[in-house]
Amino acid sequence: MATDLRNSDTSTGSTGTTNPVALLGEIISDSQELLREQLAMFRAELAEDMAKTKHALTPLFIAGGVGFVGLLMLAHMFAYLLWWAFPNTALWVDFGVVALVLFVAAAGLFFAGKKTFDSFNPLPDKSFEAMKENVQCLTHPDQVEHHPNKPK
Repeated sequence: MATDLRNSDTSTGSTGTTNPVALLGEIISDSQELLREQLAMFRAELAEDMAKTKHALTPLFIAGGVGFVGLLMLAHMFAYLLWWAFPNTALWVDFGVVALVLFVAAAGLFFAGKKTFDSFNPLPDKSFEAMKENVQCLTHPDQVEHHPNKPK
């Protein structure tokens, strides 16, 4: 039994020439599949980053709650210590001094935390850059550095 080994690709016609409509359809299909895969990778990376963030923030929130209660107790202790050390002042003045010191410390911690948070990007950079490169390759292939059809 003889086997027909001719090209059965839909992009070539009976004369062996390229069918531009079918070729364009394949390019569009391939680019859609590529973008779907890029979005899936983006979602997976985002989910992984969110899971890591949640895992890291849970003990921090618990520590913050326990620390807040401890700070309240310590603030009361320092206010009463000031009142004991300087009995001629009113108790509300001693509480005000302790509150002022705590507000200054809180402002310093806030700005230190903001500086640390600003030092990194919580979004998935790798997937975003790959997707941006693929879109640029599809829309402007002559401007891409590593494009196979770019003249050297």
